[in-house]
Amino acid sequence: MCALAIKSKLKIETVKIGAMSDEGGTRSHNVKVGGQSAMPFLFKDGVIPNSPVIAYEFQDVAPVDWPTSLGEAMGEVWSDPVKWAEYICSIGFPENTQIKNNSLLFLRLMGAHPDRGGKEIDKVVSEFRRILDNIKTPLIVIGCGVNEIDRKLMPKIAREASGEKLLIGNAVAENYKELTDCCIKYGHSIITESPIDINIAKQANILVQDAGLPGDRIVMYATTGALGYGMEYAYSIMERTRLAGLQGDRYMNKPQIAFVGQESWRVKEANKSKTAGVMWEYVTSLAYLHAGADIVVLRHPESGRKVAQYLNSISK
Repeated sequence: MCALAIKSKLKIETVKIGAMSDEGGTRSHNVKVGGQSAMPFLFKDGVIPNSPVIAYEFQDVAPVDWPTSLGEAMGEVWSDPVKWAEYICSIGFPENTQIKNNSLLFLRLMGAHPDRGGKEIDKVVSEFRRILDNIKTPLIVIGCGVNEIDRKLMPKIAREASGEKLLIGNAVAENYKELTDCCIKYGHSIITESPIDINIAKQANILVQDAGLPGDRIVMYATTGALGYGMEYAYSIMERTRLAGLQGDRYMNKPQIAFVGQESWRVKEANKSKTAGVMWEYVTSLAYLHAGADIVVLRHPESGRKVAQYLNSISK
């Protein structure tokens, strides 16, 4: 697969994640995604000011549905979200790469899910406060995936992290008003989700922008699949989205995110050996990076190191 060549005077919106002390936050750094005027890695066709970035996923409770090879990579740290996040940061971002200075963490708040303990929302928020106080890496935060719970949970998370410039998700038709309102009120950015449909993706962004959130605080998620599981279609949707943005569509000129780890590790072939899942995650990441992903969310640190090395070499 290769990116299409297109020279454009227009640019993808630049979204900044994380606020440092001089901006009213407590993050150690901030991360910028987007801002390019060319298709991925076509450096001669335009300006590409920000390299794609890796975000490692961790959860507020120990996963019950992740394969043993991921468990072995994490040791015992995933029983404590703070230790888990610290461990990923210590081993997952290679030195002497652009990724090291653009590190991101992706927190999935599964503790409130009925099948994962069903914690009270205030308890989940309290645990999030502990993470926020101890982990200074910029954060992407999403809920447990149950809309009725997330509509109550995420506004409280947004308020708890007021001024930190989180990236919060996922906005769908049923909850976009609540999520957009809390992002506007507390200074965060939003992830809009659509089911691999370019028209629905555009509509999601229209709804959020019409509700008052600026275009430079939106990141798009097209429910990407894994290698061999509908990836070709997802790739084409992401590529078409990027082309539309560069051609002047102000509702489509947003950075894009791909939940690579989530999709890769539930593929049965990825769990046949210790290396299969890593390679599945790695190759899937490369495909989406060339399609237009600005953020790839991974689970295994070895996959992330491989992606970081690839990004470092291709940028040179």
